[in-house]
Amino acid sequence: MGTDAYGRTISGHDTEVRMRWTQHHLYFLFICQYEHLHLRREAAKLDDSTAGLWKWDVAEVFVGADEAVLSKYYEFEVSPRGEWLNLEIDCSHSDAFRKTLLQSESTVGARIDQSEKTWFGFLRIPYKVLSPRRFEQGQRFRINFFRSQGNPATEVVWRPTYSDTFHVPAAFGYLSLTE
Repeated sequence: MGTDAYGRTISGHDTEVRMRWTQHHLYFLFICQYEHLHLRREAAKLDDSTAGLWKWDVAEVFVGADEAVLSKYYEFEVSPRGEWLNLEIDCSHSDAFRKTLLQSESTVGARIDQSEKTWFGFLRIPYKVLSPRRFEQGQRFRINFFRSQGNPATEVVWRPTYSDTFHVPAAFGYLSLTE
């Protein structure tokens, strides 16, 4: 990842996303370079979701499991300190998108390497949250990756949305599960 939401190259905020899957989980590892961290002042809350986490440094994955319904997808966030937020998003309403807290049983982890100015964020997402079926080779998901970094925020994306919001599911790419 190295562009903003409009496809312009961003330097100094290189972000790599690695992914693995099993029949029961999706795994994501974010490797995020930074200049300065912008973290919540409060102590990290790791045992419950953190409302408004997107206002701080965060890496996000948006996953749409049903290709027939573009307007509905899931958002999973992780901060450099291991804070997290999981949401179900519905963009089918004309007034604005709706977000609902999601009890996903996902697992998160994070580590900051200050000497390398890099932070790592990990997500393990149970497949049962996304679909009643099991993962299988060849399965496709709509997906996009985002990152907010610093203050004011520099926003980095995988697939540009060409909008001031990340919530443009028509701009998402696809993830195909292969061995």
